[in-house]
Amino acid sequence: MHAYLFVGQDLDLVELKAKEFGGKLGKSNYSFSLTKIDEVRELARFVKFSFEEPTCIYLKGLGEATEEALNAFLKNLEEPQKNLYYILIATSENNLIPTIVSRCQIVRVAGRKSLTNDQNLMNFLELSLGKKFSFVDSIKKREEAIDFLQNLTVILHSYLVEGKGDFKEVCSNLSLASYTHLALQRNGNIALHLTNFTINLKNFEFTRDQI
Repeated sequence: MHAYLFVGQDLDLVELKAKEFGGKLGKSNYSFSLTKIDEVRELARFVKFSFEEPTCIYLKGLGEATEEALNAFLKNLEEPQKNLYYILIATSENNLIPTIVSRCQIVRVAGRKSLTNDQNLMNFLELSLGKKFSFVDSIKKREEAIDFLQNLTVILHSYLVEGKGDFKEVCSNLSLASYTHLALQRNGNIALHLTNFTINLKNFEFTRDQI
């Protein structure tokens, strides 16, 4: 994946999480605003260069971008360049054209008053199946369940970047979390989807040098 879309209502927090992720993904980092066509053209001139090391480009102002600018930027996503990663920052994917969203891995960032913190989620992934069931059984409200899965998605992305756990298992869990999150947003049964999620979740066993 060469493009990531970080979304959340707390834009400052979204940008912070995006930069934390990008700092692990690329050795060089640059920021661009994409509100108008001239800024997209400036970006296009910049990415014509070859990148010898992993490089992240943070893209802001997408919620205020013109349709002309978004369509012009789409060409960058359609022609991925080696060692170049795009990290888009927005309050919602609904403000973007679908063709851009479909080419990005969406990372949802919950607000600062999150039900679960990073350490709790990392512990959750290493719990036995019975303890996982006890944990998700305590989640009764839809907003709490969505918050839980949003934060878990961010943790799983960091595992991919840091090489924690088996790569295929992390990808499988990430896909499962995204599917369950979408099902809950569409008013799916909370208990049923969290139970299915827990049953299918892969356990992680970290080696000493991965911790």
